[in-house]
Parts: sequence; C-alpha cells; structure tokens
Amino acid sequence: MKMWTYSYFQANSTDAGLYWRLVVIGAILAALVVLLVLYRHRRSDMRVREMLIIVSLVAALAMAMQATDFFESQASLDNSGKMMSFIDNVAQAQYSTTGDIAVSQTNLSTGLIIKVGDKSFYEVTFNNDKNIGSYQLTRTQLMNSQIEYVK
Repeated sequence: MKMWTYSYFQANSTDAGLYWRLVVIGAILAALVVLLVLYRHRRSDMRVREMLIIVSLVAALAMAMQATDFFESQASLDNSGKMMSFIDNVAQAQYSTTGDIAVSQTNLSTGLIIKVGDKSFYEVTFNNDKNIGSYQLTRTQLMNSQIEYVK
C-alpha cells in the first residue's frame, strides 16, 4: 500500500517549471515580433512570410500547451493545499505532528486511510457538501501491513 506524507504535498505545492515555460513562450513571441517587422519591410520575400506563418503556428501551439499545463498545475496546487490543510487539522486534533501523518490517497475523498503515529490507522468519512467542512475518523485495521511511503 502506498501512503503519501506531508512533505510530498509540500514539494508539489510549487510549480518550478512554469518560469521556464514562460521564458520559452517569451522567446517565441519575440521571434514572432521580429518576423512581423521583417515582413512589413519585405512583403515580397516569401521566406519571411513562410517563417512568419511557421512561428505563428508554433506560438499558438505553445500558448495552448501552456494554458493546459497552467490549468492542470492550478488543480494540482489546489489539491496539494487542501491535503496539507487537512493533514494540519488532523495533526492538531490528534495531538501529533504533520511528520507523523501519512494518507492513502492524493486527493480528499471518503474512504481515505490516514496513518497517525506509528500504528494508528483511521478511515476518513467526509460530509456531503463540496467544501468538505467536516470529517469523521473511524479507527481501522490494515490487512496488508507493508506500506511504501512517498515523500
């Protein structure tokens, strides 16, 4: 059974690759501007026109990919933030530290198994609203005691 720790969610709460993708898109857009200026001065040069079309298509593709990555990244960041908040809340309620807690899923849903301390396992039941305002911990036993921790 895999269990994810608090440090895993901390590491996933930032998007370091975003800046590099923005630099690449900036370079593509700069090349597009240079080609637009060249095309304006040399309208009869077919090479400039073809390069302008190619770079325009690459820029559109790069921006579409960036938009997709951005929305996926935002969902992942939001999910990591919710899990960190939940683990913080459980740690306070169980008089434990966040380092002693691991969860069996990477998103909040009923049926989540949470490990508190060395040998205390709980099944989490959330209420029915979308904001997940409350939860209930029910002590449970694992059938498979081999746990792989994802940090």
